[in-house]
Amino acid sequence: MALQKISLVEQARTELLRRIVTGLLPAGTRLTEESLCAEFAISRTPVRDALSRLETDGLIERLPTRGYQVCLLDLAAIDELLVCRMKIELMILRENYAGLAIAGLRELRAELAAADPDAADALETARTVDDRLHRLVGDAADNRFLREFHARLLCRRLPYRDFRNSPGALSPAELRRERLALLDALLSGDSERACRALAEHLEAGRRDVLAAMRQIPQ
Repeated sequence: MALQKISLVEQARTELLRRIVTGLLPAGTRLTEESLCAEFAISRTPVRDALSRLETDGLIERLPTRGYQVCLLDLAAIDELLVCRMKIELMILRENYAGLAIAGLRELRAELAAADPDAADALETARTVDDRLHRLVGDAADNRFLREFHARLLCRRLPYRDFRNSPGALSPAELRRERLALLDALLSGDSERACRALAEHLEAGRRDVLAAMRQIPQ
């Protein structure tokens, strides 16, 4: 039963996030548990949990009376978050390249190379690979507080990552090629090449996310 609840929470959150990402729910749109329960045909608990997660992500805010509303996206703050994450992750890689989990990177590359970019779950595969790849980089840090801080940054950027990994942005085939190239650089044994590839990857992601968000009606 718990697994079903988690699944419903994630489904509700993902659908609401998709609508915010695509502008179907512009800033100021009011959301209530009652209307979402009726639309999704699920109980209040998973809807409440999904809304709570979106509030934590800074995408919606609780109204003083009842319900929530979609927030006006603060592009400057989001840009600062993405830049901070980029600086921290690059610092970890530069200082701890020798500590990368090579076996984990090779396994991830093999899985990605075997994945079908035309499969129905190709975008979800892209998200999963992205998460695992960057966690492997962060886990190479030889300072536990730095590892924890990097992990928190990855969680904070998740809602905005989906602006890039969403339909209409880069295709699954493009995402696959990009991440294979990054994995090849990380596995090359050349720390400078690896850092350049990671910097280009993160900067491209930052640029694409901000460009996509500027297209959303506010």
